[in-house]
Amino acid sequence: MDVHEIRSKLYQSIGWTYSSLGQEPGIIENLKKWRMIDCRSGRFDFHGALTGIGGNGQAFRIADVTDATAQGQKTGFRGAIVSFRQAERFKGRTIVATDKGVYNPTTIDLMSRVPFDCTDFEKMFEVYSDQQDEARTLFTSGFMRRMTVFSQETLGQRLQACLLGEDIHFALDIDDQFSFSKTPESEGAAYVRDLVIEAGSICVILEKLYSIQAKLGVTETKQDKQARLAYYKKCLSKMMETAKTIAAEQARQGQAA
Repeated sequence: MDVHEIRSKLYQSIGWTYSSLGQEPGIIENLKKWRMIDCRSGRFDFHGALTGIGGNGQAFRIADVTDATAQGQKTGFRGAIVSFRQAERFKGRTIVATDKGVYNPTTIDLMSRVPFDCTDFEKMFEVYSDQQDEARTLFTSGFMRRMTVFSQETLGQRLQACLLGEDIHFALDIDDQFSFSKTPESEGAAYVRDLVIEAGSICVILEKLYSIQAKLGVTETKQDKQARLAYYKKCLSKMMETAKTIAAEQARQGQAA
């Protein structure tokens, strides 16, 4: 089995679906238009996609997105777009964009700037919306604090968000710090183990983003978070068992050859 077949089998063991043939997320054109992501080459490559049901029973989709700039040249966006389906549609369009200082526009595509009193959040982000009241209601102090904290972590660098229709989309411009579609450099059993470690990073990203989303206009309980963490632990344990089976099968095939 090649790396994509192994990935697919590992994720199938927990009910998630992996595809090496990535498709363009529907939100991409809006993110480009609103200058939230940069495409210097004029074209993005979509190397992989992962869909499933997360720890709180909510559907998610992760797309591996890379600016197709030639090697050695300065690149645009390289990272992941993570989308979560909501129980109810948002009334308007709201974006949380990276603060650009004196270059912050007054409006973006008829969305006006929404000021907040959270100093740390305001230093890092600018919020624009065509439904100001909805944005102020949704963006609780907990939401802004968690956005700020995660954006300072390795996997959350250059974090941005968009609330549109039935979905909240997060853009993670994390370069080569993380990818769920590349081929590991290791071999043999370590090769499969590294794919499980990679899945662990995905669980971390999902939990961080779920915890941010959980503060949208509501108060998250301690039990909610504990339930999600228990779910991810169960998923990784199941994947480890599947990884052992795959590694043993590869070893037998190697001996037979």
